[in-house]
Amino acid sequence: PRCLHGEDDGPTVFLFTIREVKAWITSLSQRPYEVFPVKKACRKLGSVNWMLHNNVHLRTSDWYNNPFSSRTWGSVPELWAQYASGFLSGALIPHGEHRPLCLIVRS
Repeated sequence: PRCLHGEDDGPTVFLFTIREVKAWITSLSQRPYEVFPVKKACRKLGSVNWMLHNNVHLRTSDWYNNPFSSRTWGSVPELWAQYASGFLSGALIPHGEHRPLCLIVRS
């Protein structure tokens, strides 16, 4: 798409703010939303054990553009790393002939 390059035909720069993995896991322990263990393990409120010692997957609705919707990860930190690398590589944004420059800013 044309929107992915600047007026001087230089790359568009996308800045993504993502949570540091430990802070994200702590937040997920309170509200895990669409992250689930593959096996029917309990997602005990406040616990991080199920995120570190179980295979996990995302259950997102069809209207999300989730490129990893059928993927399973060995743990939540592996899931986080996949998404972080997806942002850095530009895999999570549509692009045409001009590849955007993607940077992550930790929060």
